[in-house]
Order: sequence, then structure tokens, then C-alpha cells
Amino acid sequence: MKQLFKILQNDLRGVLLAVFLGTLTVVSSVGLFATSAYLISKAALKPWAYTLTLTIVGVRFFGLSRAVFRYLERYFSHKTTFNFLAEIRKFFYEKVEPKAPAIFQKARSTDLLSRMVADVESLQNFFLRAVYPYLVILWVLILAGIFLWRFSFWFSLLLFSGFIIATIFLPAFLGKKRLEFTQKLRTERAFLADGIGELILGYIDLKTNNSLEEKVLGVQKLSQKLIALRKMAANLTAFSESTVFFLSHFSGFLALLLAVYLSSQGKLSGVLIALVVLVVQTSFEAVLPAAAARQYWEESKESARRIFSILNEPPQVIEGAGRTDLPGDFSLEFKKVTLIYPGNVEPSLKEVSFFLKEGQKIAVVGPSGSGKSSILKLLLRFYDYKGEIFLGGEELKTFSPEAVRTLFGVVSQESFIFNSTLEENLRIAKPEAQEEELLAVLEKVRLSHLKLSFEVGERGERLSGGERQRLLIARLLLKNAPIWLLDEPTTGLDSITEKEILDNIWEVAGDKTLVYITHRLRGLEKMDEILVMDRGEIKEKLSFVEFKKRYLNHDGV
Repeated sequence: MKQLFKILQNDLRGVLLAVFLGTLTVVSSVGLFATSAYLISKAALKPWAYTLTLTIVGVRFFGLSRAVFRYLERYFSHKTTFNFLAEIRKFFYEKVEPKAPAIFQKARSTDLLSRMVADVESLQNFFLRAVYPYLVILWVLILAGIFLWRFSFWFSLLLFSGFIIATIFLPAFLGKKRLEFTQKLRTERAFLADGIGELILGYIDLKTNNSLEEKVLGVQKLSQKLIALRKMAANLTAFSESTVFFLSHFSGFLALLLAVYLSSQGKLSGVLIALVVLVVQTSFEAVLPAAAARQYWEESKESARRIFSILNEPPQVIEGAGRTDLPGDFSLEFKKVTLIYPGNVEPSLKEVSFFLKEGQKIAVVGPSGSGKSSILKLLLRFYDYKGEIFLGGEELKTFSPEAVRTLFGVVSQESFIFNSTLEENLRIAKPEAQEEELLAVLEKVRLSHLKLSFEVGERGERLSGGERQRLLIARLLLKNAPIWLLDEPTTGLDSITEKEILDNIWEVAGDKTLVYITHRLRGLEKMDEILVMDRGEIKEKLSFVEFKKRYLNHDGV
């Protein structure tokens, strides 16, 4: 919660202004009822009309100012809340972006989305409904207490007691139940987000296997459970608010008894009885938001815990740190490199060593899970590692991760296609590219039949599997980086198209440094060396001829 208050301090002026206007709003309301009561009581004695002039002006002033202050209070309190939310979202993105993709080792994408959207959204209640009401209550209690003290210490004590019961004892009494609802709501909301995410992303598979209806029913049950919990939480809030209303009227009743007694003792004028009673009773207007403030506090606390449990994790790689003067030599060397993914115990790479001269091309082969793709992730500086990796003879860690990534063109199994036009997906690789360049690269990968304005759909769903892969290769060709990292670049392509695309890649690659990860035989003959991996280790380094003799039988399998 300290971090939330620290972010809130960025708009301290807005916070103070909102609290000031909120206090004036309640004071105006109390003043309106108090002066009205005094006016009626005074008028009942039939005094000269001019003696009521000031009181009448007071009633009009408080009546008008109440509306004005209420409008300004709502405007500035909500403006402060929106500024706070904007700061939270900005802070969240700035903190979470450097942690990708390592963050997905600890949080599912749907859970991360829930934290990013639902949990951040729930923090809109942190200032407006959890902190702000208590600040206004404090000032109203001080001002009303000082005012009532003029008539009797007992009126101030009565007001203070009512406020303490409503703002401390009542929330504490209901706190355990509120916390239980808050935790259940958070859990069920996360389950619902996961269910909806799986329903959307797995729609085709669910439909194909006739499991869609079952999944929809599951999501509906989760939704109904969430609605039921919200109703129960709303009932608890209603009970709390009703109790505050009761305290308000009961305090007014006690104030009436005390005022009558003091009046009978000659210690309080009779015309002031209604005034002090209504000051006590209407001051509870400030307390009403406190009925739900504890609930919003607990919700904000839980949301903050979920958000900062992710954000406070140290990043694997510090973005922006390091040199930007990249070497002119594009050789790569691994020296006893070990990688352990966050949350894992077993290493994915175990003391891997190899050397790749500038312009040399190597293939990395091996069974799934052998650590092939991990080599690419280290070169792209997504994870930290033990050992040494050299780029042009200099340690990779000394360079800025962003600068290093400009040297690499990548086609991987995790490459993403955005829900946008073909042109915008291509410009990710080269934003300043001319239209002629885009059309030329589409021609090379046999996508010239598609217009640049063609909407590819979410994850490229309007493209065939082969077209999606060719689009990724088009990005590679367009970026034209000096080092290429290819992780199964022809997945989803038929053998004829695969040959054409690979021939095109080898033709364009020229003297580029290249790392080629594959399960297929095609293209290995173009490699200078083949690394055979198993269980995170390089078992052998072979030429294509040696690889054929050792791993292929007479049928070429």
C-alpha cells in the first residue's frame, strides 16, 4: 500500500483540493440544516423581521454553496482518481515490459491480463472510496466538534462517539466477512478471466471436438457464482450503510435529549435545541461513505498485492543499461553458458559452448525440450545466464539489450501476428519502409496476391498456416539484420513452398551470420556446422556429411 500512496502523492495538489471541497460540501449541508432550524425556531417567537435577515441570508448561502461545492468536489475528486489510475497504468507497463518474456514463467497470460485490467481498474476505488472519505470525516469531525463545544462538551463527545463507532468499530466488526468476500471475488474473477480467455483462444478446437457447449456452461457457472458473491457483498454493504443511518438518527435523538436537559437547566437557549440536534445528525453525511470504505480498502489492498507481486520481481535483464556502440564484427561465441528459467530447478542449458564466425551458418537440431530455442532467447537478451556469450569478441552483457536486438532478424515459433493490416504487420520490422519495398518482399515470399490493406485478423487467423509463416519470413527479409535467428521457419508449409522459401532465404542470407533451428532435413546441407543437442547439452558438432553418416539411414530417415 505504501507504493499506492507514493503514486497518489504525484497529484498531491488534486488530493488536497478534493478533500478541501469535500469538507466544504458537508459543512454547507450541515450549515443549511442548522441555519434553517435556527430560523424556524427564532421565527416561532415572532421577532422583528430585520433580526432574521442575516439568518435568511445564511440559509440561501448554504443552499447555493452546497450545490456548487458538491459539483466541484465531484469534479476534482474524480479527476484526481483518473490521474491516479493513469499513473498506475503507466507505472504497471513501465515495470512489467522489461520483465517480458520471463514474466510468463510465473503468470499465465490471462492472469496477467486480469491483473493489468481488472486489478488496476479496481484501484479506482482506492482514493475515491477508501482514503478520501476518511480524510473528509476527520476534518468534519474537527470542525463540527469545535462548533458544538461552544454549547456543551457533551455534544462534541456524543458526535465523536458516533463517528468512532461508525468508522472504526462497525468496519472492524464486519471486516472479517468483507475480507472473505473480497478474496472470493478476486479468486472467482481470475477463474472467470481464465475461462473466457480459454474459450476465445480455443474456440476452434472446442468446436471441432464438440466441447464448446460444455466450456460455455462452465464459464456461465463461473459468471453466476461471481454474480452471487457480488450480491452478497452488496447486501453486506447495504447493512453497513443502514447501520450508519441508524447511528445518525440515534445520535440525533440523544442530542435532542441532552439539549432539552441543558435547556431545562438554563444552560442552552431553547431556539438552539433544533440547531445542535441537526448539526449532530447531519454531520453523519460525511460518515456514510465509510460504510463501504473498509471493503474498498481490502479490495485495493488485495489488488495492490497481486499487481506488485509481479512488478516487484527483479527483471531478468535491465533494459536500457549498457553500451549502444555495437561491434562491427558479428561473430558469436558461447563459453560454458548455463540457463535456468525463473521458477525452474533444472537448467535448460548446461555449459553450452560453440563458436560461430561472422558469415558462418550453423544448424541446431535435437528433440523437443533439448534447449535449442533457449539459445535464441539468450542472444536476444530475454534472460540472464551464467557463463559468457561474446558478440564480436565482446561480452554480450556489456551492450544495451535494445541495441543488441537491432542486430538480429528473428523467425520463431513464438513470433506474433497482430490484428491489423498486412502493411502494419510488415512495418514492425522496418517502420520507415517504402511501399515498393513492402511489395517486393511480399513477392519474394509468394504473398503478392494479398493487398497491403488486407486485415489479417487476430493472430493472423484470416491467413492460412503457410501464409502466416511466410509473413514472418517477409519481416525477416525486410529488416535485413546482419544476424539471422531461424526457429522452425517453415513450420506449416508444404514441401514445395518450403523449398522455395528456404532457397529464397539462403539466396538473400548471403554472408549473414545465421543460426538455424529445425527438426527437418531440408536446408541442413547449406550449414557450415550442425550442433546436436539433448537435455540442454551439445552432444556433437558435425558437418552435414558427418551428420548424414551418423544419424540418417540408407532411406534418408
